[in-house]
Amino acid sequence: EKCGSSDTVANDQYGNALGIITRTNSDVYAIVGAKYHSVTGSAYLLSYDGKTRQWEHVAEFIPGGASANGGFDGEDITSSYDQFGYSVVISDDWVAISAPFDTASTGKVSMYWLDSVTKGGQLEPAIELVANDKQYSARFGSSLAMDGDTLVVGAVKDRSNLGSVYIYKYDGNAGGWMEMGKIGPDDVASDSQGNFGHSVAIAPGIIAVGAPYDGTNGRRRNGSVYIYSDTYQLLQKIEGNNDLLGGDQFGGSLAAETSVNPTTFFLETRIAVGARLRDDKGMDSGSVYIYVKRDG
Repeated sequence: EKCGSSDTVANDQYGNALGIITRTNSDVYAIVGAKYHSVTGSAYLLSYDGKTRQWEHVAEFIPGGASANGGFDGEDITSSYDQFGYSVVISDDWVAISAPFDTASTGKVSMYWLDSVTKGGQLEPAIELVANDKQYSARFGSSLAMDGDTLVVGAVKDRSNLGSVYIYKYDGNAGGWMEMGKIGPDDVASDSQGNFGHSVAIAPGIIAVGAPYDGTNGRRRNGSVYIYSDTYQLLQKIEGNNDLLGGDQFGGSLAAETSVNPTTFFLETRIAVGARLRDDKGMDSGSVYIYVKRDG
């Protein structure tokens, strides 16, 4: 099936960011970014109807709020440089939408209770996250990943283009989303495009961070991926299989998941790493590397 929005126009880039979740009650929702819609950007929540096998519009998000019918009557805080919807992620309880170019590219992430959004009407974000040590041009919200009550946020141009990653946890008793830590390795390369935090992924026990413009083994922009524990300690730096060349941009995209092997019954964590400019099948044909960690 092909999905779209009734108000999409030229240059919106509907689908520039995607997230999908099957909730514990079996409801299926998807969040779609359109970072240039109405200049400032927007995002759309869709639900899947298992009977009709159709995706249906639930709500549209814009900077400052969400509405089941599109638009928002609250305070107009839009900016032509927000790129709201640049990165999106959805969990069983939350929708997170980033605008990394907000406030001179300081960046912010808007958090919505999924249950509140699905009830219709209009609502403001439950909270809007910014870094405690926010800096202009840091691009907080360059990437997002969420697992349960943990949110990971990339800021690719923080620390003078080295890049950083922030970790948040939700604690209802402590007042909501709390900044728990910041990760920023010293050995990552500085790049005009930013670097560390271009991509992030999370699975039980690990956080993976891509630095596709990193230079290792005497090469430039071949890329690397950093693997951290859930206490934010570095476990491993992956630099490909010793076959990366300059410009491959290993770590430009990431995905992670944990499952039980049905044969061995061991817990396995898999990480998929994109290297979009790798030349395996011709110039810039791209490749994906898969890494597995087995417990037991």
